[in-house]
Amino acid sequence: MANTRTLTIVMADDGFDGRIPTGQNVVVLSPTTAKAFDIRKPGMDLFVVAAATGLESVAGLVHEANSAHRLRALFARADVDCTWLLPMLERAGVRTLRNMLVHTSAAVPERVLGAWQSCAQDYLIADAAVADDRLFVRSCALERFEVGFRDIPALADMPESERPRFVVDRDGSYLHWDSGDIHVGLDMLRYALDPGFRAKANLRRLSFDRRFGRAVKALRLDKGLRQSDILGLSARQVSRIEAGYGVPRAETIRKLARAHGLDAVTYLDRVAVALSESNAGPLPRPMKAAPSPASREPRPAPSRPRPAPHGPVVACRLAGPADGPRPGARVTAARRARQIRPTCRPTVAKMSSTRSSCSSVWVAM
Repeated sequence: MANTRTLTIVMADDGFDGRIPTGQNVVVLSPTTAKAFDIRKPGMDLFVVAAATGLESVAGLVHEANSAHRLRALFARADVDCTWLLPMLERAGVRTLRNMLVHTSAAVPERVLGAWQSCAQDYLIADAAVADDRLFVRSCALERFEVGFRDIPALADMPESERPRFVVDRDGSYLHWDSGDIHVGLDMLRYALDPGFRAKANLRRLSFDRRFGRAVKALRLDKGLRQSDILGLSARQVSRIEAGYGVPRAETIRKLARAHGLDAVTYLDRVAVALSESNAGPLPRPMKAAPSPASREPRPAPSRPRPAPHGPVVACRLAGPADGPRPGARVTAARRARQIRPTCRPTVAKMSSTRSSCSSVWVAM
């Protein structure tokens, strides 16, 4: 579906040195021309770029746009000491807003505006910060995330001195720590914080792993290789990969590629082609041919013990006291339990086809 929304940018910061997006769906206004513009127009996404000392010139516009739910972001460049930011807001009559983003670098507004233009604001990172053992991230939709370093496996063992040493990718795709070459995107944060997102991600990963395994198997069969022909991997390891038990590591990929006479990059390209051609559903199980009616042999009827007319038969040898019930007499379950000696060993129940002359109870022989 084509993007029918319009990005309306009110530029009130003469010192802004960043790049403003251009295109048919982008309108750039000054504070003066914005006063005559209908900001309540449906499908409009309004962004205001201003310096902290110039917020007074756009205060009325910000209030009106925020009340109409059209204000997507207010970019306030910190052109004064941070201790004066709140007084500047009070001076302009602007409340602290959830969608206000204070910045010192034009890269932050650039990322947010570029993400909204490409409709990727929910998937890209605007900015991030570290405090103690917590990572604070804000998406280009200005959604806030707070997660502990220990809650993300890739960051759990990172030394405290290395935590603040990250950079945000130019378009906001990920955070990158050079030490360890670690990349963290918004999906990784959502996986750590949202159980519902985690469950859906696990299902998607399971589906991909199975399709990846089918693609690996298809390439192997096309090459005429057996699972035991992969040098450096056991047949069991190859079987697990083809069954979808996780995507193999880089070294395993190289071993698979060498067995096919390819380098790792070319092999992965072949896997990608096979993935695009494979069916996402499970592989059909081979079905055995049904025997013809003439070849079918009649099955013998299963031998079952005839049920006792008055309840189940006790599968142990009854050895009661001398004054106990005579053989074949009707015995209740409670009395039967009391009369069975503790040393009675369970035996295989064998039904007798002979009835006692004085009872209708079937007795285990």
